[in-house]
Amino acid sequence: MKVLGLGVLALVAFGCADPVDRAAKKRIFSPEDPPKAVASASQKLPPEDVADKPEVARRVLGMGAAETTERLGPHRYTATSTFEWQAGDKHTKLSETRTLEAGPGGVAGDFHAVLDNSHDQGLDVLRVGGQVFARNRYGKYRQRLRDRGIAERERE
Repeated sequence: MKVLGLGVLALVAFGCADPVDRAAKKRIFSPEDPPKAVASASQKLPPEDVADKPEVARRVLGMGAAETTERLGPHRYTATSTFEWQAGDKHTKLSETRTLEAGPGGVAGDFHAVLDNSHDQGLDVLRVGGQVFARNRYGKYRQRLRDRGIAERERE
């Protein structure tokens, strides 16, 4: 019985000597790659190329909020959009304002995102110390224990 146990132990010890297994273990236990936004933010985008090279202009204009925060650091962004549409005799106009105050810390940093519109509706999302809080325009802040990505979608 002891001989069988020693044989199994020997097989287990030498069974991992396969180069494919070693490569898989190296991949599995290697340090994680940085988030995509952090890696993208390290790419140089010369501002003088934006006017002359369409691929650079597309890259800059399509940049997401996480990468922008990595590049700029803490900043404040405000934008207003106005929509108008007509259906028969009914004419509707909606104005929407978005504000983002990004704090230090880049992708994982704190931020405050506000969405308001001219129909008296809105959404307010805060991420402070890794915790997410949200409210509608006139509600009270509630902690979102299961965020499900609302913080990132609102920042974007």
